[in-house]
Amino acid sequence: MCGLVGMIVKAVNGGTSFDADIVEQLLYIDALRGEDSTGVCLFENDGETRVIKEATYADYFLRSKEWASVRAAFVARGKAILGHNRKSTVGKTNDENAHPFVIDDRYVFMHNGTLHTHKHLADVEIDSHALGIHLTKCEGDPKKIEEALSNVYGAYACVWLDQKLEKVYLLKNKERPLFVAETSAGLIYASEPMFIYATALRNKLKVDKCTEIENDTLYTIDVSKYGHETKEDKLTVKKSTPPTQKQHGGSGVTDTKGSFLTSGVKTNGGKLSKNEFKRFQKQAIGKRIWFWMDDYVERNYPNDDGNWLIWGQSLSLEHNHNISAYLSKVSRDDLAQFYDGALLEATIDDVKYADNKSIDIYVTNVVPCKKVTGKSNETTTALH
Repeated sequence: MCGLVGMIVKAVNGGTSFDADIVEQLLYIDALRGEDSTGVCLFENDGETRVIKEATYADYFLRSKEWASVRAAFVARGKAILGHNRKSTVGKTNDENAHPFVIDDRYVFMHNGTLHTHKHLADVEIDSHALGIHLTKCEGDPKKIEEALSNVYGAYACVWLDQKLEKVYLLKNKERPLFVAETSAGLIYASEPMFIYATALRNKLKVDKCTEIENDTLYTIDVSKYGHETKEDKLTVKKSTPPTQKQHGGSGVTDTKGSFLTSGVKTNGGKLSKNEFKRFQKQAIGKRIWFWMDDYVERNYPNDDGNWLIWGQSLSLEHNHNISAYLSKVSRDDLAQFYDGALLEATIDDVKYADNKSIDIYVTNVVPCKKVTGKSNETTTALH
């Protein structure tokens, strides 16, 4: 989980000290979503761009000389400032892997989310960097972005700047939040609405409207014009067959016993009837399923005893769902190397009816699609 915050100022000749205070406080509170790294991109009236980032907590970042220089430039001639707080998932925690990423000396890209696989997008260490390279090749063309997203698997909320066209883009899928607010200072965005409201209340900033941006919709904000004119393009994303998980060294799915779940759930307008759920439940229990791990937590924190709760989703099921499992005797290093963001295989132990729009799937016997060669021996138990 990472955080995105930023402001596109309303003033013609740059921001104000008041605006800069708002941005600082947004970055500070956004550290709740990511403490590992902090970074910003400043776009100025003359078309120049400044990017600073560091693998450090927001509090330390905001006391640096580099930030003081960017803050002064923002007040003098800033058009937009885009910020990011990173919670490391894929890749090492260092300055280089902090957001934002500068691409082709033209684009500045930042991302909240985790991709299940990314080497087919670009052969780089960080999934967010690969996604940025992939999307910026489209040069802001909605049709090209729509096609590019068909090969993106995982969660994303993205913000990026095109210096040449002087445009800022916002884009997300259903897996990650992103909110925008019209305020007296300008357009503010954040991963959580309370970040905007809390900062506004603290500074007596008027918020006219705060809404979550639509899923699969490209928001194009023209910062070359006064008033940050915004265009919305609804995208129709059709997923293609995902590639094998190459970045974890796998060459395919491990051979296991048991038949695989071959069909999903039929819905009526996105709603799931109880009769259809019962049919699916009867068909699914005992079958094997492939799924991508999205995130995990320690079961017995702060005891680092190798017990984890993991969850994710399967690309073979179109209906909203969550797949959960317990792992035990898995070291933190093995979890990061072989499980996190990886394609996994498991046996469906139970299926629960969450509501008419979602189901919960509990699995056991979880194995990565690459045989684990670490020291720990992975075992799973059904989660109820």
